[in-house]
Amino acid sequence: MAFRFQRRIRISPGLRLNVSKRGVGLSAGVPGGSISLGRRGAYGNVGIPGTGLSYRIKLRKSASGSTGRRRKGRAQRSFQGEGQGGVIAVDQVVLQFDEAGNIHYQDALGSPLSGAQIRQVQREGREALRAQVAAECTARNAALEALATIHEQTQPPTRTPIFQPRAFDRPKPERQSPLPRRFWHVLWPPAERRRAQENERRRQRFFQVLESWSAARKAFEDAEAERHHRETQAVLTCLDTMASILESALSRIPWPRETDIDFDLGDDASTLALDINLPTEDQMPAQEWAMLGHQVRLTARALSDTRRRKLYRDYVHGVALRTLGEIFARLPAVERALVSAYTQRVNAATGHEEDAYLYSVCVTRDQWEQIHFGALEQVEPALALERFELRRNMTKTGIFRGIEPFDPDAL
Repeated sequence: MAFRFQRRIRISPGLRLNVSKRGVGLSAGVPGGSISLGRRGAYGNVGIPGTGLSYRIKLRKSASGSTGRRRKGRAQRSFQGEGQGGVIAVDQVVLQFDEAGNIHYQDALGSPLSGAQIRQVQREGREALRAQVAAECTARNAALEALATIHEQTQPPTRTPIFQPRAFDRPKPERQSPLPRRFWHVLWPPAERRRAQENERRRQRFFQVLESWSAARKAFEDAEAERHHRETQAVLTCLDTMASILESALSRIPWPRETDIDFDLGDDASTLALDINLPTEDQMPAQEWAMLGHQVRLTARALSDTRRRKLYRDYVHGVALRTLGEIFARLPAVERALVSAYTQRVNAATGHEEDAYLYSVCVTRDQWEQIHFGALEQVEPALALERFELRRNMTKTGIFRGIEPFDPDAL
């Protein structure tokens, strides 16, 4: 412990001179209240004699301390980005992109940045900003790529019904520990009664929760048993079950474009006819995105007519492959499937919009099994359909002319 020296010299009643290693000070006052002057400034002291209780307050703040606090306040406000041009941390900046690719700078609370703040973060965090722009660019072009590669997620065929069991994901409730008996419970009967009542309440609540959990688990297991019967037995013979399973499988596909599908099962469950309503070519994306040089912005580049037409060709044929995959994977009883795809076009003779079929393809299960489903990235969707019985009138450049589809009754 450091040695401390302090001496008080009484000058007159109520006035004292304080001498210590830190310097000389002056105190004036009466018991219960005094004022001290020293190198650290003036202090007021108030206390209650004989109790040891007292209160001390600085009467005048030093100029240097006040100035330091004002500087700190300005720095804090500046960091929070108040006003125009305040400093903001780069890792707190959020970029928002509109459909045209324009970038809107915001802080973590969603407030727009000022021009000075934008210039500051662009100067200090260019690489971090470019990483955000690159991620947005990749995401937008991935949506473009998904149109051309939708067939790569086609399911392989199977002659055995597919059933994927699901686990009951609700955890079993745990019983709350009872309150232990303490010594005061023995000494004070009301406390013991309250303890016993609380333990009984916990016990009853546990059994109520357990009963609800058990009922939910039984309902889940009953539903799983019914689903197992549907997807392993009824799917082989029951047309309603087959339709329900196929509808559920098709609805789970994340179609890149809105896709309407109608299908009709044959009388003996071995045939199925399906119609697909496709988007028109002008509904395909017209641009791709890039980030040029060291710029922090997105740049849109128009797709050429040739590439846009190829994208449409790959998509409309890829949809057929993806759909056929669900048929031959989910419905083992189906041996022959007909898929016809159409879109809407204006009839130049009448001016009315009419359905125009792009292709109609009839596929047997034996033919379908010849595809190498482990290398779908090497499969050209338009060429793949030519292996089957196909009706299509398409030029080499990907222009479709209307055709007459196969009659479902021919199946």
